[in-house]
Amino acid sequence: MLDRESDTFKNAEGTIDLRNRLIHFRPEDRSAEDEAHAIEKRIRGKFADNALMAGSGNAWWPDLALGYGAAARPHRSVKALTDHVSDAIGIEPNYRRVEASGWFGTIPGEREL
Repeated sequence: MLDRESDTFKNAEGTIDLRNRLIHFRPEDRSAEDEAHAIEKRIRGKFADNALMAGSGNAWWPDLALGYGAAARPHRSVKALTDHVSDAIGIEPNYRRVEASGWFGTIPGEREL
């Protein structure tokens, strides 16, 4: 049984939320920050802020939110969900065989957040 209240599923939902905010972007009145605060409350602290914008004084969403951390965390959370589902139904995804062969190495400059 797959637990939809698990961290694995919650993290995947956060990934979908972030994706929807980016793909279905609608210009917004920056003085009306309710929606920006809502997304910030849901996802801030779940990945590293954009270091290139540190000290800029800009709003967290989107300037500090979008960077390496916002790209790496969704990848990890979707992979974790795929691993979870694959284990639950008893299959071995192709990427696991590729990982086991050593094909995927550490990307230069990559760090775990």
